[in-house]
Amino acid sequence: MMVTSSVDNYVKVWDISKGSEPANVAQRDLKNGQLFSMQFSPDIPWTIACGGSKGEMGIWDISENKFCEQAFSKKE
Repeated sequence: MMVTSSVDNYVKVWDISKGSEPANVAQRDLKNGQLFSMQFSPDIPWTIACGGSKGEMGIWDISENKFCEQAFSKKE
């Protein structure tokens, strides 16, 4: 799994285990504007915090996304 954030406002979750092409599993607009930073929580697995141009922090527990759960539950 790889997770990216970007100035396109989206956090994206990728499956990088299938061949050479990453597959987009899920994406979410955390309503923080353009995203400049992202960090996984060291204490709460599968939870990501992102900071963006609106000066706020967005939190996403990706384990609650059914597509992420389907893609990674058997691999992790």
